[in-house]
Amino acid sequence: IVHLVNSANQAESALPKESAQRLVSELVAAHPQRHQSWYAAGLFQALFDEEAFPPQPAGTSDNARRWYLAGNIAGLLRRHRDAEVLALFDADPVCRQLGNDGIGASAEAAPHLLGALWEAGRYAEAVAFVSPKAVAASPRIGRRLFGLASNSLLLREFGTARPAFDRLRNGLDIADEQGHPVPDDFIRMVERRQAHCRRLAGEFDAAKSILTPLIDEEAEDESLRSMLLTDVALMDAGWRELADVVLPE
Repeated sequence: IVHLVNSANQAESALPKESAQRLVSELVAAHPQRHQSWYAAGLFQALFDEEAFPPQPAGTSDNARRWYLAGNIAGLLRRHRDAEVLALFDADPVCRQLGNDGIGASAEAAPHLLGALWEAGRYAEAVAFVSPKAVAASPRIGRRLFGLASNSLLLREFGTARPAFDRLRNGLDIADEQGHPVPDDFIRMVERRQAHCRRLAGEFDAAKSILTPLIDEEAEDESLRSMLLTDVALMDAGWRELADVVLPE
């Protein structure tokens, strides 16, 4: 991968394109059943715009095809060709399944596809694309979803952020059930943002049902507990957020 990227960027002492092509050819020929080999093939095609080479893994397993697509997507996004990634997502059913399990090619490709869909304003599709199972299996997918949803919440786009935080929380529950520990502070951040979305939507009872248990859990962290209590106090006073509170002249 490093050789291919350096070659495409024409870095000093990098392999010439012909040598990079031969490297990929030998890799695929020597390890056709090692599906990760197809990642390099997809990456090469995207970096060098070689339509005739390398051949796509026709007649092989869907797993090989998934790895090819993962490399292809990474290469296209490295070249800022987001529109082509979205076109591939729309046209290829295997591509649309890359958010299903968070393992192998899914863990590599799903964060990229998730970001491309989100940046294109296709929020509902982005959330539906990554399954709770994938979030549970891949911390990279979970962190990506958290970051995108948090940015939307900062812009007060709580209707966009809410389904993403809910999907993320579902995935964290699955991870816990499967014995994969998730840091408590991360879970609490997700829960607080879930409550923020409901508070901004005016759903005070739903928001307080999430925040109230957190207040008891944060008894030793006075600063965080104070923020949680402020959230609840605002809702008890009938306000959705602190910015709505205006002192009379």
